[in-house]
Amino acid sequence: FHRCGVQNVGEFIRVADACAAYRGIFYYPAGLDPAQLRQGAQLLAECVAARPGPIVSGGSTPNAVNTPLFPGTTQIRAGTYALNDASVVAIGVAQPEDCALRILTTVVSTAVPEQCIIDAGSKTLSLNPTKKVLGYGQFIDRPWTLDNLNEEHGYASIAEGNARVGEKVWLIPGHAGTCVNLHDEIAYGRDGRVEGVWPVAARGLIR
Repeated sequence: FHRCGVQNVGEFIRVADACAAYRGIFYYPAGLDPAQLRQGAQLLAECVAARPGPIVSGGSTPNAVNTPLFPGTTQIRAGTYALNDASVVAIGVAQPEDCALRILTTVVSTAVPEQCIIDAGSKTLSLNPTKKVLGYGQFIDRPWTLDNLNEEHGYASIAEGNARVGEKVWLIPGHAGTCVNLHDEIAYGRDGRVEGVWPVAARGLIR
């Protein structure tokens, strides 16, 4: 992935041998195309053969389906899949109806033609855009695009006259992880009814 970790088998062996209690290997295949997946799988196989261990830990939501390419995987750590978001919809891994995380927003302005302003900005959604496509989320049942954010507001491109001030609209965030981290709690429910609230336990714990 050209981000962290070892780049070849020799480096892996040196790290594994330096461990007081070597347990296995960790890999991360997010964002890899088919050729990169094959290359990564080959490197992983060579590393596992050089220093076997009980744990081969990997996976990501976009490439969880390709886990069989990585031999001996014992643990998949896909994270976004628990809620799904507009990014995994954009790359074809999920459909909007598979997305459990939704933001209920209100249209607060239609002053500019072919635009409406909603009361969900970067403090609600984060500044992580939707992968592969423009925008910071996906509206439910609205042919709008969320083009820009400031702290309190989102700027949506719309067709002339199809938004009204005060209407409520549902939005799937572009990135679930950074969105959840901005909130103290998440309401949950089904069939349009709120059944309870979950506290976001890890909120604000970075020091």
